[in-house]
Amino acid sequence: MKEQRNGPGSYAPEKYVYEINWDGDPQSLNMEQQDAVKAMRNRLENRSFEGSDELDDMLYTVAEESDLSTGEFFQTAYRALLGRENGPRLSTLIVSIGQDQTTQILQKLV
Repeated sequence: MKEQRNGPGSYAPEKYVYEINWDGDPQSLNMEQQDAVKAMRNRLENRSFEGSDELDDMLYTVAEESDLSTGEFFQTAYRALLGRENGPRLSTLIVSIGQDQTTQILQKLV
């Protein structure tokens, strides 16, 4: 009998499987979205965050300061990082990817 090895994606429903958008497409974001992603990137570059609670505060501040609604801001952030409009809690995702890696992904977009 042949042993079959499957990755995690073969066990979880597709809505729970996420792939990092390492090669983002800057054309997929309009000007307001690009500005919001730049603001998020700048905050991530200029400060070290201790955990997801601090990141949550920063993300909601950026969302409030942007020209996007809160929902649009988070959809934009997920599109930038995952190539889709939803995902796990954004601060947890950033901690999982790593603050420096997240910043590098966002630099490719804006």
